[in-house]
This record gives sequence, structure tokens and C-alpha cells, in this order.
Amino acid sequence: MRELMKFRSLTLQGTCFRADGGAPLTSMQRSRYDVNREVRIVLVRHCVNLSEINYSFIGSTVYLYGALHKDLEGEFTPAHIELLLKDLRRLEPVRNLHVDPENWSITSDVFSLIIKKRREVLVTGQDRAENILIDGSDKIRDVLKDIQKEMDPDKKGS
Repeated sequence: MRELMKFRSLTLQGTCFRADGGAPLTSMQRSRYDVNREVRIVLVRHCVNLSEINYSFIGSTVYLYGALHKDLEGEFTPAHIELLLKDLRRLEPVRNLHVDPENWSITSDVFSLIIKKRREVLVTGQDRAENILIDGSDKIRDVLKDIQKEMDPDKKGS
């Protein structure tokens, strides 16, 4: 029992019990730090590179932002990302997900998720270079022409 007292609470099969033997904690009484730890466990289980993504649990919402890359070789597939999001949604106090990764476009339809990979285009100017993320199925040639028109004021009229 001494070892159990070191922890404020113990989680067993989705129910959080207090270390002092009291009544189970409700989801409102669970610490956001405990939920953040569970979110981290889910992300590690799905091989997410934690150095490129930020996450936080506030209220009843899990927020994910940053770049969503695998920790190991390879890339995520839309089906794998959907499984990851379903696993996060299954956590006890989580009611909402706010997901805004830099390299994926994730939107929800009435009954499903629409997950698409965003493409990066490197644009170089006279003294600058920047990454531009392209949503949708625009042709790279058209996007580059639009960027060139913005950079060159003489060609705006053509």
C-alpha cells in the first residue's frame, strides 16, 4: 500500500481510482496533466514524432497542432491518421478534437473525416525563401505563376 500512496491516483481499465481508497474520480476531477499523459501515450503508440507536434487538453478538448510525422521511417496514411484520431477520441474525458497539423488537411463531413496530405512548395525570392502549403488539388504550375505575379509588380496586369 505504501507504493500506491506515492501516486495521487491510479488508472485501471479506464476508471480512475484514488490512491487513498476513496470513491472513483469522475472525469471532471481528473487532472488535465493525467489526460495529457494519456494523449502522449496514444501518440507514442501510433509512432508520432513528438518533437514536431504540440498537444494539450483543455476543458474537454484535445488540441493538436504542428507537423504530423512518423517517428520511424515512412509517412502516415489517411487511414492511420483516422485511427489515431479515433483513439484520442476514446479517451475518457475527451469530447472534442481540435486538430490543425501543418502537413495534413483534416476536415469533417457529417459521417466521416476527409484527410488529405498537403504539398509543400519552396519559393525563393531575391533575399528570402519560404514554404507555402497548398491545400486542395491546385496545379503547382498555376500556384507558382500566381506567386510570381505577386512578386513582380510589372506583370500584374497580364
